[in-house]
Amino acid sequence: MTDARENLVLVPFGERFLALTQAEFREALDRGREMVGVTAPAPAQKNGKEDRLMTAEEMEERTKVPATWFLDQARQGNVPHHRLGKYVRFMPSDVLVCSRFGERVK
Repeated sequence: MTDARENLVLVPFGERFLALTQAEFREALDRGREMVGVTAPAPAQKNGKEDRLMTAEEMEERTKVPATWFLDQARQGNVPHHRLGKYVRFMPSDVLVCSRFGERVK
């Protein structure tokens, strides 16, 4: 006999946790996406290519938006980016979510 707790998803909620079945969790995610109007970023592929840090040039290749635009927008704080010393990298899913909401990076 399996323990029912094995099939639950725990979601941190302040100092407490929500315990949802996997079906309830998926339904809640879908409702949240509908309310916000954002499609979920594609899950990372097995080779990690889909959601990994990318250079501005790789972002240009993927989006057909000039690499210089990504670097300028990162410098101005308008798109999410990761600064690793002198290197600037972008997470495609973060940029997509930011562009959907038109948010400025804090």
